[in-house]
Amino acid sequence: MGREERLPTQITSYKIILLIIFRSERTQCGKPLGRKSRIIGGENAQKGEFPFLVSLRGPEEPRAVQVLHKCGAVLLNERWLLTAAHCVFEYRRKKYLATLKARLGEYDASVSSDNRQDFGIETLITHPQYQEPYRQSNDIALLRLNKDAVFTDYVWPVCLPVKNTDFTGRNATVAGWGQTSFTGGRKNILQKVNVPVLTNGACLEMYLEAGHTYPLEDNQMCAGYREGGKDSCQ
Repeated sequence: MGREERLPTQITSYKIILLIIFRSERTQCGKPLGRKSRIIGGENAQKGEFPFLVSLRGPEEPRAVQVLHKCGAVLLNERWLLTAAHCVFEYRRKKYLATLKARLGEYDASVSSDNRQDFGIETLITHPQYQEPYRQSNDIALLRLNKDAVFTDYVWPVCLPVKNTDFTGRNATVAGWGQTSFTGGRKNILQKVNVPVLTNGACLEMYLEAGHTYPLEDNQMCAGYREGGKDSCQ
């Protein structure tokens, strides 16, 4: 992709980045079952490593027939998911929302598993200040499942950060079933990669060096490498 490979990722804009905090007790949120090991530049995750990760599935467009993985989401509690607004914005109409599904406990999309839990979506709430097509800012949405999720070793809620926490200099973990190269196909097995969280100033500088102008707002974060090669795809 040339120069675009150098561009970092804007967290809370059009990518979902998970800041993983490992806890000592399995009863805490966000605790992975899988042991630590090593999307673009990433590797296979361990089974149960991200039990809060959700595969949102539906037709590529609301009127299409074939059901595919569309985007990732995270499980907040037994009934609510958090995702990117741009992924679900076209499903706001009730008749289209009925075609959107959530799969919890997914690991390898190519094989069946007793760890999976499948749900419909009964409510979609996008950020009131999210606007298409100016969709980089406030790109966040809530989804309500049509029934309660059952917590297991492979289905568990995510930890949310404390308000106003500064993650600059820390690693963020990107996880999902996205493309593993800029021109490649999707992976069936859950992928992960670590990227450092940058200051918005450093991010803007990298964009300018690549010949792009991109406004970053205070409600956005930025992560990535100056040399590129590791990033997120939906």
